[in-house]
Amino acid sequence: MNYHWYPQNLQLYHNKLRLGFIGRMETFDQDFRTVLVRVFGEKVRDMGIPQRAGEAPSQPINLTSISMRTHEKIWNKYFWDFKAYGYNRREFVVSPGRSQTQRSAIGG
Repeated sequence: MNYHWYPQNLQLYHNKLRLGFIGRMETFDQDFRTVLVRVFGEKVRDMGIPQRAGEAPSQPINLTSISMRTHEKIWNKYFWDFKAYGYNRREFVVSPGRSQTQRSAIGG
């Protein structure tokens, strides 16, 4: 498996190391600022985080466009990542636009 797609819990040894902070891509700016403040102190709190030249802003994935079968595969493949890093299945699958039948399929 390409290491970019390898489950994080196997790469980060979270069960063997005591992690002081776990950031998330969906809150990258806020989490990165938290890390900067912990490392460099309060003087960096109001610093803007520069974007790399030519980099398009990231777009959220429209979870309603992914089939339930694909959701199931992703959930099963990365189950221990979701569990270790505090994601729950309802947040992952149930989103606006899902039908009641689709919600019932996951216990929601």
